[in-house]
Amino acid sequence: MVYHKPTRAFTLIELLVVLAVIGVLLAILAPALAGSKRQADGVMLLSNQRDAYFTQNTYSDDHDSLFPGFGEEGTPVGAFDYKGLPIHLRWWDQMEYWGLYLASLGYEGWTSLGPDAGPGSYDKLSCGSCGQGRSLHVMAAGAFGIPLRFDKDRPQLGSSTHVVQRTTFVRFPASKGVLLHVRSLGSKEGRAPVSYADGHSAYVKSDRLTASGLPASSELPFAPLGVLTTPDGLEGTDP
Repeated sequence: MVYHKPTRAFTLIELLVVLAVIGVLLAILAPALAGSKRQADGVMLLSNQRDAYFTQNTYSDDHDSLFPGFGEEGTPVGAFDYKGLPIHLRWWDQMEYWGLYLASLGYEGWTSLGPDAGPGSYDKLSCGSCGQGRSLHVMAAGAFGIPLRFDKDRPQLGSSTHVVQRTTFVRFPASKGVLLHVRSLGSKEGRAPVSYADGHSAYVKSDRLTASGLPASSELPFAPLGVLTTPDGLEGTDP
């Protein structure tokens, strides 16, 4: 005759105690896990920022140090073809649509469609100038305008000062931001990744990026953002 020792099950109280302990441990670990994820996301975003700058700089290396520009200098006109689709924009749209322009020239390997998923990623295009196709990384307006354009006492100057500039015109490369992940400005962390003209990228607090002194206008909608519209253009330094 085989004798089976009776097994002892958890009592209801013991089960509740175990669940309570697990709940306490999760409550303790959750902030740490969330912090680790934010840190990992931040590292990835900064890496993407560097890659976006690298792509922009690759274009400049291929085109006699010119910033990516598709506008007709001295006019408000900006136009190019993307996979057979005519894109008609204004000169200052070059700040946002430079990535799409590069893609039209075959610089496709660096793009992605996620909100922060890849270097220079842009919204999926569905029509010409419907507000889609904008890069998540916005280029400094100084790349497309002469220094006088950013004189705070003469903000009425418009598209007549539109001239695509060269990377060699930057006077203070280590302190002149040329590429900003603009959608990070409203983040809870209050900071945004910026790429500087000397090639390094870093997080900068948002309150340091909004002091250009220029009012927003239809000609230059990003004027309040100092990192994009620094007085003296590429010859100046960011806040």
